[in-house]
Amino acid sequence: MHTSDWHIGRRFHQVDLLDDQSRFFDWLVEFVSSEGIDGVLVAGDIFDRASPAADAVDLVDDVLSRLLSRRVTVVMISGNHDSAERLNFGSRAMDAAGLHIRTERPVLSDVGAPIVIQRGDESLEVLPIPYLEPARIVDLAGAVRRHDTVVEHVVTTHIGTLTDPSRAVAVSHAFVAGGSASDSERQLTVGGAGTVPPSVFDGLGYVALGHLHRPQTCGRETLAYSGSPIPYSFSEQHDKIVKVLDTGTMIVTDAPVGAGRAVCTIEDTLDKVLASSRYSVHEESFVRVRLTDPDPQLGAMDRIRRRFPHCLALEQIALRPQSPFESRGGDGVRKKPEEIVGDYLEETFGDALSVDARSFVIDGLGTAMAGDDR
Repeated sequence: MHTSDWHIGRRFHQVDLLDDQSRFFDWLVEFVSSEGIDGVLVAGDIFDRASPAADAVDLVDDVLSRLLSRRVTVVMISGNHDSAERLNFGSRAMDAAGLHIRTERPVLSDVGAPIVIQRGDESLEVLPIPYLEPARIVDLAGAVRRHDTVVEHVVTTHIGTLTDPSRAVAVSHAFVAGGSASDSERQLTVGGAGTVPPSVFDGLGYVALGHLHRPQTCGRETLAYSGSPIPYSFSEQHDKIVKVLDTGTMIVTDAPVGAGRAVCTIEDTLDKVLASSRYSVHEESFVRVRLTDPDPQLGAMDRIRRRFPHCLALEQIALRPQSPFESRGGDGVRKKPEEIVGDYLEETFGDALSVDARSFVIDGLGTAMAGDDR
């Protein structure tokens, strides 16, 4: 199985996603068991922060323990959100248990040594290429100090050591040219130096990519992003999957992730958002509403959340332009403050503001101007 970009500990519009991520792990363990998966490749961004919270660390520790107890081999690399130093701790000791963690190292020649996964008489060679930040690498082993060139250097150095590259797998956290980004990825580097040409991976049987959150391929079915397992932005209104690779035939299939809350954006008038049956399917989704009403809709979020309890964002995108308010009337006489405020209320809210509400505002203005502290 190829999965990536777990981003454990991430929040979505200030909503804690740890429960959704925990449900994904439950699904993952069940899927691995039911489908007879031998190995899980995790292509970086295990955590959302370099210093993850304790509950995020505990959650990852739990799922790894559950996978290893089922004799599943796990190969995991660090991504640009991870702390290479923290993930690398104890990695050599974990190899014997079937957990192979590979991270960026200060010396480039220490990166990318193939891992051999053995199952009876069969074996699979895995080339691990974590996210590489050239500025942090002390010894470049002759490579140019750019992201694309250091990745190419690692592949070129080690591909010749593989028994048969066409039967081997690489795991890499990188932005491969031609990939389609979402709103939730962090830019790897400034300029084109962060983009890796697909040709860098020529000759390898399968390349399990991480970084982009949308499932996609880059030129061939065996050069692929699995995407993140749950949505992390409203731009991710697509199905979430994991990739399943048959290493005997190098045939890849997509398996829909049976966990996580969907996201959607609804763009319509408030009345239709509240009443239309076509939006019923989204009532348990994370929702962003973009209202097309020309006038402000007072209390819209409270009303929307009665139908869509997980509405996280509200935008009123079609408000009509407001005219400037003059401090003098047509006769040149300066308007009273309550007249100016009354004009503003009429122009801004129109019939949406009740007579009682208007009177409340005007009376409050008069009280404030009179110096009454009530």
